[in-house]
This record gives sequence, C-alpha cells and structure tokens, in this order.
Amino acid sequence: MNAERKKRMVCLAVLVVALVLRLGLSLKLGMWQPMTSDAFYYKELAQSLAAGEGYVGRTTYWPGEPTLVRLPGWPTLVAAVFWLAPSVHADLAMRLLALVVDAAAAGVIALLTWRVLKSFWAAAGAGLIYAAHPTALYLAYDGDSEPFFILLATAGALLLVMASEKNRSSRSIVFLALAGSLLLGVSCLVRPNYLLTGLFLAVVYAIRFVGERLAGHGEQEAGKPGAALVLLAGCVVIFLLPALMWCARNARVTERFPVLSTLGGQTLYGGNNSIVANDLTYWGYWAFPDSVPGEKKMAELARTMSEYEVDRYYIARGLEYIKANWFSMPRLWLGKLVRSYVPVPWKPSWSAYALGFYRLVIYILAAIGLIGAWRLTPTFFRAFFLALWLTNIFSIVVFWGCARFAFPAEVTLLSFAGWAGAERIGRVREKR
Repeated sequence: MNAERKKRMVCLAVLVVALVLRLGLSLKLGMWQPMTSDAFYYKELAQSLAAGEGYVGRTTYWPGEPTLVRLPGWPTLVAAVFWLAPSVHADLAMRLLALVVDAAAAGVIALLTWRVLKSFWAAAGAGLIYAAHPTALYLAYDGDSEPFFILLATAGALLLVMASEKNRSSRSIVFLALAGSLLLGVSCLVRPNYLLTGLFLAVVYAIRFVGERLAGHGEQEAGKPGAALVLLAGCVVIFLLPALMWCARNARVTERFPVLSTLGGQTLYGGNNSIVANDLTYWGYWAFPDSVPGEKKMAELARTMSEYEVDRYYIARGLEYIKANWFSMPRLWLGKLVRSYVPVPWKPSWSAYALGFYRLVIYILAAIGLIGAWRLTPTFFRAFFLALWLTNIFSIVVFWGCARFAFPAEVTLLSFAGWAGAERIGRVREKR
C-alpha cells in the first residue's frame, strides 16, 4: 500500500471514529438541548446575522446595538448554516455543525502529524487521541468556538509545513504559504489572543536566523533572500488582514482604532482582583467584575457608558489592581498556571478525575515524544509549536487560567504523544 493511500485511510478512519464518538455523546446528552454559556451568545449573534439584522446582541446591556464583545469567526459560520437550513432547529443545527467541525479537526491533526513525522501510526495515534479527548468532546457538544479555532490553526500550520518542504515549485510555495497564513489569520477571529503567535513566530525565526549566521550556515541556506523576504512580508499582511478588517468595522462603531473586542476588560479585571488572588476556591480563576467587593455593577455602568467605554473602564481597573499588588502577583500567576496545566481537578468528581488522568497520560507520552522526535520535525512546525505555547502561557498569565484555555496549545502535543505511542507499539510487535 502506497503512502498516499495510507494517509487517506488513516484520516478517514480518524474522522469516522471522531464523528461516531461525538454523535453518540450528543444522542445520550440530548441533541436538542439549548446552548448555554458562551455558545448561547454565539447562537444569538448567528441568528441576527442570518436574519439580516447585522452583528447585534439581543441580551446584552446594550440590546439592539452593534456589539464588539465576541469575535465573528464562529458566529459567521453558524449563521451560514442557519441561512442555508432555516427550518432546522437552531440548537440542533449549531450542535451538528460543531460536531462535524471538531471531527474534521481530528482528521487534520492526523494529517499534520503525518507531514511532520512521516509515520502512519503516529498520525493515527494523534488523531484518535484527539477524537477521544474529553475536552474536545465536551466543547463540540457545547457548541463552543475552540474546535473551529483548532481546525483553522492546524489546517493553516499544515499548509505552511507543506510550503516549507523541499522540491516544490515557487508557485506552489507561494500559494501554500499565503493560504496557510490566511487560515491562521482567520483563526484569530475566533480566539484573538493568538495574534501574538505571529509575533512569537517572528521572534523564533529571528533567533534562528541570527544563529545560522553566527554558525556560518546562512549563506548556503539563504537561497534567494529577497524573494523570501517578500513572501514573508506577504504572509504577515495576509495573516493580519482578517483582524484589520474587523478592526475597521469596529472603528465605525466606536470611532476608535484598533479595537478587536470589548471582552478584554472583563477578562483582565475578572482574572486580576482580590477574589481570585486570595480566595482558594477561585485562585487563578475568573470572577465576574460585579462580584468584586466595592465594584459598581455592570448594569449601572451601562446606563452612562457605551460597550467600548465599559471595556476601557475594566481594563483600567485591572491594571490598577496589578500595579497596587505587583509584589504579590507571582502567587496569582502561579495559580493561573496551576489551574491551566496541572491535571488535578479543582472541584473533585469522577469525570474531572477521568479528564485529569487523560491529560496526564498525554503529557507523559508527549514528553517521551518530544525527547525522541523533536529533531525529526520540520523547522516551521517547531517554531509554530513554540510560538503557540508562548502565546498560550502569556495569555493565561495576563488574564486567567483554566484547562479549557490550555487546550488549544495542548493539541500541539498530540503529534509527539502519537509518535511515542507508535514507538511503544512497534517495540511490542518486534518482541512478539
């Protein structure tokens, strides 16, 4: 069996397994259950877009006004489904879309692993680990935006890895590089903090460039530096374009530029206040600003302030707290990191312990894989891996921590976990 046929088979198998698991869970929990939490607001925005009413929130403190709180990536895709199938129950349509998107993400993870490690079993392992991941299953069922971000980001990384491969025509390299950059840029309209990934990628490549020059390898590997710089500049522009277009829309609403979202203030102040710093129950987590002692209620602020002004107010309040308590901030930062990356349940339950054990196994396998397979992966994948993790850690330290926020970065561990599992299976087969 040739490599291309193996690749198609493993991706199809992963996709089928992922779909079966997600449909099975959804049928058990209820396909028509109403969306809750963030997904409720995404559905509301999608319904507004599908009805031709614009990007308007109906249950905000500013009902009927153009909103800037949540980014348009996921609601726009959901709105397309609502528009194409208006007679289908909204919660059912949104949930089915989320299940398909998340299953597709499992398939793309398998493809990416195949590209970077050239291993059938590693690709199958990485895809199946994601397919059965409790967090992925929960987020897909719940209709949250993370699966769509993971699909876009991994697909973008896959195209850029392909662009960096040798023996490709110049036209193919340009197309793959620009298409990959566009997908990564669109992913930032789902999770805006990953715009920093582009900055960290530039830093990683700058360090590599200087290292090559110091080692004397730069001249041999440079090729056509002028063309490479032009392509790099084009990739940066394409990557930033979706965010700039959304900022242009927001500038018409707020008369300010650049504004990506008005959720940053709530997130910053909610993750940096006396409750999350001093109450062990909330240590490193998030508290709605209304619950902070002595703080004005958001409903009261909304009577005299716009959505943008309330966001700026909360940013100022968050920065005030950090400045006033800078000496004790390391303890809060530790809480955020523990909440995010230590797979121990904060609220004990059998399901929480099962998730913690699943994550722990991934960490162990990934550590083995990183030691054994790091140098086997392409340069771009290593740079992307480091940039994504730097973005994730920085975002959690600045804002707040939970396992859900760590999940998009943990997905990059699956290729190495799949490789470690494949190596172990290979050794067992050899002994037999």
